Amino acid sequence: MTKNHQKTPPFGLQFLLVLMVFLCFSNSYGFNEKDPDLSLFNHDRYVLEPYLEIMEDPSNKISIDDILADEGNAGFQENERAHINYSFTTSTIWLRLDIDYPVHSSNKLAYRSWYLEIDRAYLDTCELYIVDENNQYQKLKADISMPQEARDINSPTSVFPINLALGDRKKIYVKIETLNALYFQVNLWRPEAFLQHATLQQLSYGFFYGGMAIIIIYNLFLYVSTRDRNYIFYISYMASITLLEFIELGHGLHVTGVLQDYLHKKHIPSIGWFTWASVLLFTMTYIETKKNHPFFHFIIQRMLIILTFNILIDPFVSYQTSVFSLVFFSSLCLILIPSVSLYSWLKGNPNGEYFTYAIFASITGITLYCLVTMDIVPSSKAIISLFSLGIMAEALLFSFAIGNRINRARNEAMKAKQDTLDSFSRYQSLFENAEEGMYQTDLKGSLLRSNDALARILGLDNAKHLLASPQLMGDYFFSTNKMDLNHLLEAENQRSEFCFTNQQNKLKWISHSANLVRDANQNPVALEGIVIDITDRKEREAAQQASLEETYRKELAAKESTDTTNFLANMSFRIRCSLNGILGYAEVQTLGEVDNKDKRTSAIQGLQLSNQLLSLINKILDYSKLEANKLDTEELEIELLTAIDNALSQSRKKGCDIACDYHYPLPVTAISDPTRLNQCITEIIEFVFENSANSSDLTKMEKQKVHASILFDKSMSTLNIALRFKSAQQQLTSNDSLFNNFKKKNAWKILASQDTGLGIALTDKLAKLLGGSLKIESKTNGNTEIHLVVPTKLTETTEFCDNQAAHKQYLSRLQDRKQKNAQLEGKVLVAEDNIVNQKLIGKLLTKMGLEATIVENGEEAVNHASKFDYDVILMDLNMPVMDGFEATKTLLDNKYQAPIYALTAENDPTILQNCIDAGFAGHLEKPIKRDQLMSTLKPHLEQKTDKNGDTNE
Repeated sequence: MTKNHQKTPPFGLQFLLVLMVFLCFSNSYGFNEKDPDLSLFNHDRYVLEPYLEIMEDPSNKISIDDILADEGNAGFQENERAHINYSFTTSTIWLRLDIDYPVHSSNKLAYRSWYLEIDRAYLDTCELYIVDENNQYQKLKADISMPQEARDINSPTSVFPINLALGDRKKIYVKIETLNALYFQVNLWRPEAFLQHATLQQLSYGFFYGGMAIIIIYNLFLYVSTRDRNYIFYISYMASITLLEFIELGHGLHVTGVLQDYLHKKHIPSIGWFTWASVLLFTMTYIETKKNHPFFHFIIQRMLIILTFNILIDPFVSYQTSVFSLVFFSSLCLILIPSVSLYSWLKGNPNGEYFTYAIFASITGITLYCLVTMDIVPSSKAIISLFSLGIMAEALLFSFAIGNRINRARNEAMKAKQDTLDSFSRYQSLFENAEEGMYQTDLKGSLLRSNDALARILGLDNAKHLLASPQLMGDYFFSTNKMDLNHLLEAENQRSEFCFTNQQNKLKWISHSANLVRDANQNPVALEGIVIDITDRKEREAAQQASLEETYRKELAAKESTDTTNFLANMSFRIRCSLNGILGYAEVQTLGEVDNKDKRTSAIQGLQLSNQLLSLINKILDYSKLEANKLDTEELEIELLTAIDNALSQSRKKGCDIACDYHYPLPVTAISDPTRLNQCITEIIEFVFENSANSSDLTKMEKQKVHASILFDKSMSTLNIALRFKSAQQQLTSNDSLFNNFKKKNAWKILASQDTGLGIALTDKLAKLLGGSLKIESKTNGNTEIHLVVPTKLTETTEFCDNQAAHKQYLSRLQDRKQKNAQLEGKVLVAEDNIVNQKLIGKLLTKMGLEATIVENGEEAVNHASKFDYDVILMDLNMPVMDGFEATKTLLDNKYQAPIYALTAENDPTILQNCIDAGFAGHLEKPIKRDQLMSTLKPHLEQKTDKNGDTNE
């Protein structure tokens, strides 16, 4: 096809455009010469406008009875319009007409039927009244409120049958109302002529709708084939404007059946908005305004925003308002879209030519129709038909336009593909003779071409052998551990280095870089890559790396040895210091010349050193278990406020001034691990004490303020403890110097000067074991904050302290209870083979007011228990003659009822579980502490009476 042929519209479209111009200036009907009266003879059709009298009723309240009661009918005036057009009106229009079927020689029939047609489809109200000489009237109805099948004449227009006898003279009134533009013609037809007219009219509209349906279906098929989104906007535009015309003109609605209720003219504004949205989107994509005409693209975008706003408010405004908004918006579009198409054509846009033809074809019909609805242009049949003819011409021209655009795109794609192939040929010599390996594959990784250098790297003789084994490319270069083919298609290019064993069983290191090749339309077409043999370089680097690693291993081994030595020296020093102090104070006790006051002081100091030594050993053991994942937790109901207050009280005894801020409400009791919770709180307070700015000068410690904040988060069920103090270090945070040195494989890498590191690292692990966290932050004002978060569980009976007064009352009540329970009464049997432990436990029980019986093995315990009544039995596990497990089994087999507790220095969960399985009520850890012993015995002795005869609670 030549260039000139491409720019000339097809002959059929040229004829269609000429026909539209001709119809624009023609009128299909003339008027009969007006007689004094409308006398009916043998004509097939009478145009009634010259004989009509018209009355406009703005109030919409006048009825036929009101008109007949007015003898003069003063409201009616003679019609002076050749075409009746009231545009958009809310008034009721009344028509009056006198019809005479005179006795005349040309009137042969004594009785004749006529059809009176109001030529406007689907009016809201159209009622005809035939009035006789006595002002009695017959009412006929043919409007949208009346089902099609119930009408006297099955027609989309309002048609009424009128039967006249020879010599009859009748007066006829017609009442008309509609929401749409009101324009119509009034005709009187002979039935045969009307049937012929209606048939031709429906045939023409059927041809139009059928043609539009064929165009839409054909272009829908093209969209499925090409996936060009221009077809989507084009099809939606054609479908919506065809539906709009179908409802507006009304011809064809009477055959839609049940769909007629959904094709109501009240939906015309919504369909109109959708139509213009499709036109604007089609204009943007087809003309490519974003790339070619940014100014118009900006304007069309703003028009779409206005259109979207009108669509959103359309359900909330009146029908008249919606119609006027649509007409105004349509006027703007009728100016904008032809301007865009003509400008793009003049600017050399290849898509602008056919688009301009199509737009001017449809705009001619749409503009004239809009002018008809606004009563600017007479409402003739010819001008109304231009609406349909313009739409059909536009549909055909748009189809040619899109097809022409696709052909151009295909030609450009073919040209780009040819250019790409030419480029490959141009560099073929360089490709084949390069020292680096080069290749090209399709998008699936299948080898298309390669050079001899690549084949030699892979251990083959030449490229032909490589092309004969195309799977080698995937095996060597596109496996997931080397280069991901799918990722390459997304990332455009990749680079990697890896080694493999080639076909000659030689180890090769290569540098592989690959990138995606695109054509002129930016569509991916192939993959190409370069492979460089870097085996020599890698071997040199490996030798250097091996030398460096050997040096590093030696330095690391020396450092580990130093770290371990320093840690062991530090631990040995601290253990020996504590033991020397304990032995020294114990020796003072044996001197006779020492008074009781000095002995008490020595005992207290020795006890403190013992607790320190035990704490250090426990830390080392606990940390070892944590590193080995052997430390378990337990869930018990504890007095949470008591645990917190006790920990804070112990810190105050060490000289640390803690100001505590309780954020109420706080739970009185909760479920947690009491041992680990107390350990965490104690360790962070000890950390604060040892890292405070004045910790090196105990005389100034009283001036150091530590602010504590206690908060319980109900939503997360966590206890949050925050401590704020001035640190002796500038930046004290949760870094390697505190936590991470204890997270490495060798847990003993710690400098001897870091005495607090073990405790805080242990706390960090314990907090995580409990499901919480530990965080240390340094603020800019020199303060350091520690945040401990520990999850806790609440029971159904958990009480809360809501304020400070309730808190103090709870502590006071707890203190009274402790004093009341300080002395217990009862008998306790102790089975323990160690003499020191016998004396210690015996003294502790005696101080509590209990009667203690000490035996040395399990056999004696069984004998004493069978002869005497005891409230509680404390049973050591490892004893001669009969151990604790066997003794407990014997007692339980004999139906012994008193609780039996195991005495053990073990805290292995397996051993403790064996105790429970053997029937023990619980266990006591050695060395036994008074508080632990009291809390264990109290539940079994709490019903004993005190000295005043009161019952202990």
